[in-house]
Amino acid sequence: MKRIVIQILNFVIIGGFTTLVDLCVLIFTTERLNIPYFISNLLSFSISLSINYFLSMRFVFVVNNRQSKKDGLMFAVLSILGLVLNQSILVILTHYFGLFELNIEALYASSFKIQFF
Repeated sequence: MKRIVIQILNFVIIGGFTTLVDLCVLIFTTERLNIPYFISNLLSFSISLSINYFLSMRFVFVVNNRQSKKDGLMFAVLSILGLVLNQSILVILTHYFGLFELNIEALYASSFKIQFF
């Protein structure tokens, strides 16, 4: 029971940390480097997802060699789906509802963000 509570706590901490990384990279690349938000979002999502994967493998999930290929494939598929969802929500809310992209990302991160791992 104690192990499960620690795993859940680690999962929440890692998810919160990587969401913060996602927002910081998005804001920096969009505001400071003047990269279009669609590309900035792609970069920030990819960076935060990679960090999330490695931290989760280290501190949350028990991994054995037999499952690692299957888990890697599952992670790749879910990551692509998450990226499509992330980009779609950002584009829809920005283009069709006229909301400023960084406000959208903050709202999205706090309300809708799905961390698959």
